[in-house]
Amino acid sequence: MIASEHARPQPVRISRGGWLDILRFVAGALIILYHFREAAPTPLGQFHPVFDRGYLLTNFFIIDSGYVLSRIYGDGFAAHAIPLHAYVRQRC
Repeated sequence: MIASEHARPQPVRISRGGWLDILRFVAGALIILYHFREAAPTPLGQFHPVFDRGYLLTNFFIIDSGYVLSRIYGDGFAAHAIPLHAYVRQRC
C-alpha cells in the first residue's frame, strides 16, 4: 500500500485578509455601533432587539478570532515548530 492512501487530509490553509477577517471586521463595527446605541437620535433597540444584545457580537468576535488563530498557528504548535514564547511575543 502507498502511504499517502492512509494520510489524513489536511485542511486548506487560510490566509489573512480572507472572508473570516471580513466577518471579524463586521462584528467589530457592530460592537462599536452597539456602544453608541443609546446616543443615536432614536435608540437602536427600538428598531430591532438584536441591538440590545451586544454580548452576542462579542462572543462571535472572540470565537471567530480563536478559530482564525488556531488555523494559522495550530500546525506549528502541533509540530512544536513555534515556541510558545515567540507566539506570545507576537500577540502582545
